Amino acid sequence: MQVSTSDLRALTEQLISHLEKKGYHSIEVSSDYYWNIAQESRYDPYQEPLELDLGQLTDDWAELQNTYSGGIYSNWRNERKENRAYIYKTWES
Repeated sequence: MQVSTSDLRALTEQLISHLEKKGYHSIEVSSDYYWNIAQESRYDPYQEPLELDLGQLTDDWAELQNTYSGGIYSNWRNERKENRAYIYKTWES
């Protein structure tokens, strides 16, 4: 699957505009923690994941807010590159 940045931008703007028209100027996220599936198992729907750890939305949000302020962006970007590399490697197999 490939999504163009222009389509992603348009959809994001539509979603935010819709929320604002409905009077929402913030969103309450009541659950902070989530299960994170190990990268080796993340995109394999045929095998039940053996390793799980916890992710935290407040940590993810802080990383996104600091994305362009130095080292955090670099770490976040590298992790995303590793995920994409794993996906492509799996597809090529």
